[in-house]
Amino acid sequence: MFDTDLSSTDARSVVTADICFIRLPAVMRITGLGKTSIYRKSADGSFPAPVKLGDRAVAWIKAEVLAWAEARVAERGL
Repeated sequence: MFDTDLSSTDARSVVTADICFIRLPAVMRITGLGKTSIYRKSADGSFPAPVKLGDRAVAWIKAEVLAWAEARVAERGL
C-alpha cells in the first residue's frame, strides 16, 4: 500500500523537507485575512494554493504561507 523504503532519493527528500500542513484557522491567524480573501487570493495566484488532503479537506503548506507573510512585511520597505 505505502512505500516505506526510505532509501530512495524521492522518499528522503520528502522526509527532510519537513512539510507541515496548516488548516484554514491557522492561515487566518498568520495572515490576518478572512476565509473569502484567502480563497480569492489563492484563485488569482496571489496567495499559496491549498493542498487537497481528502474529499472535503484542504490545508496549506506552512512554509509557503509564512513566506507570503514575510514578503508582505518586506514590501513595507523597512
